[in-house]
Amino acid sequence: MEYTAKLLEIDLSKNSIQTITLQGTILRQFLGGTGLGALILYQNLSPGIQPLSPENLLLFLAGPFAGSPVPCSGRTSVVSKSPLTGIWVDSDVGGRFGEILRTAGLMGISIRGKSSEPCYLSIDEQEQKIINAGHLWGLDTYKTHDILQEELGGNVSTMLIGPAGEKLVAVSSIVSDGRDSRVAARGGLGAVMGSKNLKAVAVKRGNFRILIHDIDGLKKLVNSSIQEIITLSTELREHGTASGIEVCHELGDLPVRNWSRRNWQGTQKITGPVVTQSVLEGRYNCIRCPIGCGRVVQVETGPHRTETKAGGPEYETIGSLGSNLLLDDIEAITKANDLCNRYGMDSISVGQIIGFAFEAYEREFITSADARGIDLSWGNGQTVITLIHMIAEKRDIGSILSRGVRYASDYFTRGKMAAAHVKGLEFPSHDPRAFVSVALGYATSPRGACHLQAYSHGAEAWASRPELGFNEILDRFSDDRKAELTAKMQNYMCLFDSLKTCKFLLYYGVDLTDLMNWLNLTTGWDYSREDLMETGERIFNLKVLFNRREGITAKDDCLPPGFLTEITADKFDRLLQEYYSYREWSPEGIPLDGTLKRLGLLPFLRSYG
Repeated sequence: MEYTAKLLEIDLSKNSIQTITLQGTILRQFLGGTGLGALILYQNLSPGIQPLSPENLLLFLAGPFAGSPVPCSGRTSVVSKSPLTGIWVDSDVGGRFGEILRTAGLMGISIRGKSSEPCYLSIDEQEQKIINAGHLWGLDTYKTHDILQEELGGNVSTMLIGPAGEKLVAVSSIVSDGRDSRVAARGGLGAVMGSKNLKAVAVKRGNFRILIHDIDGLKKLVNSSIQEIITLSTELREHGTASGIEVCHELGDLPVRNWSRRNWQGTQKITGPVVTQSVLEGRYNCIRCPIGCGRVVQVETGPHRTETKAGGPEYETIGSLGSNLLLDDIEAITKANDLCNRYGMDSISVGQIIGFAFEAYEREFITSADARGIDLSWGNGQTVITLIHMIAEKRDIGSILSRGVRYASDYFTRGKMAAAHVKGLEFPSHDPRAFVSVALGYATSPRGACHLQAYSHGAEAWASRPELGFNEILDRFSDDRKAELTAKMQNYMCLFDSLKTCKFLLYYGVDLTDLMNWLNLTTGWDYSREDLMETGERIFNLKVLFNRREGITAKDDCLPPGFLTEITADKFDRLLQEYYSYREWSPEGIPLDGTLKRLGLLPFLRSYG
């Protein structure tokens, strides 16, 4: 039997819902998740449309592993054109939505149009409905999820926006399952959802039988890996992703004082163990996850009290809202994270924007009049919380900051002060000056500054990649083989993002051979490791082609001034050309016809309409 899947297509303007079948030939070429999203977006989105227009698409996509025994496989890709950057954006969400979607008989949901009134989508195995959401509009993500659980009878997984998404804040996010707060954070996806008057997508667990080619063989193979994953992930389970704060600080990888410093003693007060000892109330596992890196936290008393137990701050949040702002109060950071989750905002971008505002105020680009009397000084936790409210509400200075650091820098400094972004997306909490491959990865990432699109820094710090031909850990300050490493890791990460399993598995004994075997046992295909890597390359190239069609050129594959201190601009330009050459692209960074033919992409490159 051919491996197929169903996609739900919804047009909110027309109030129409239909289901289409995705054939195995398409799924074999693009897998699911981000790969499938790249194909749908490229083929069905008109070039040059505005991200907040009804014509933009919003995609929620699971992967072929969802509902199977494969560990950490319930993740979801959210794909669209970004209102923050104006180009490709995909955001990866943990939790359980992807698996619940598959139990309802669907691989994904494609949404176009704009509802005439606030609405939400109710989806189960038998029926899909567009329901009035006037009673939910204006509520935060926690309250919205709780109400939907009650209205729909429980056992529902949600993707929803808070007030920031409703107000079209450019750094707004989509939050999954309320207090659990697994978040599609990057690129302003919450604003895309808000522009469609769509408050939530709620999917009820169904009884759809997910066909697995060899379930016994898959269970046996997966079970042989689980104990090693559990054993190797002890620290991550104990102290969460913030367990990496100290080592990243030692490597000069952590943002400090809006990227102006490389070390800070206050880091000792905001580490993973500090979170564990101070605000931790429990731990959270995404579905099928044997690790459990999620934090459940609460600040019970004091000025930064949180109302309820909820998802806690991760490494990225602590870097952006902590060390980046010289804020060493873990309770203030926890409160700031909680507000971002309730409003539905990207805590990474918010922290970077506030860091920019603090430095711009210090350098007198932002005046006291601009700040309306707010004390924009480093380490002021109350100011951080006040600014989060103002950004989410687009109020006073928050109306400028809410549009992202690129816009704020142009508005306040006229380009005289560098802003930490690539293609409009704010840096995550990893310094590209600490790893050459990270610098190259930021510059060439289709969604802008992102360490996860290549996830290469581990190969320069603590883990070799023999399955990719890197048998030793590389010198992180050398450019030797970094073009090859970056390209191969970007292709590799496209696999994880399309299969929809967690990238942490890379460090806990899972490799390319495991992915190949799991996929073949799930689908009945006969993929080789080379086939898999070519699939990742195909997906990455299609993302780049989408951006090139939107006007992104090689000039945009760069870093902002001040972030090439370890590698000179001339050396970086040579490295970029080496990267293009390795990828078989033109010197202008455009995939060559021969490359597209080799990857089997030419039949898929029809234009919109």
